Amino acid sequence: MTGALLEFNAPGTGSFLGTYLDDNTSPDAVPVYSVLAGDGLVSGFNQSGKQLTGTFTASGPGCSIAPGAVGNTCSVPATIVNQFAFPDADYVISSCAVVGGAGANVVSRIDPPADGKQFTVYETALSNSAQGGGRIECSVTHH
Repeated sequence: MTGALLEFNAPGTGSFLGTYLDDNTSPDAVPVYSVLAGDGLVSGFNQSGKQLTGTFTASGPGCSIAPGAVGNTCSVPATIVNQFAFPDADYVISSCAVVGGAGANVVSRIDPPADGKQFTVYETALSNSAQGGGRIECSVTHH
């Protein structure tokens, strides 16, 4: 191979705006791309959160429950932090589980996200001695 693998040729200001591509930096490498004409191509580290899509794990410490009755719930919700800060609240929380809580507890309520960084959940006791806590892990999909 003697030329670039990808050639960009779209004259005009900002014709590649929002496009990201990273090059091979080895000194004896064949170039991955060349820009014949055009403007706005970003090369190097991609810092655009708008391109962050997929399914991720969000987690945080569980909340405390006063023991004494099945159905008791935490008075202060647990804050669950997304693995990545999404640029918006356009994500779906598909499941949450309590890992290692004191007694038998479940996630009983998930509040809709207000931003791309975090959301809140509540734990509920399934036994008289349950006290919540542990760690809450959720599956989150950003579109």
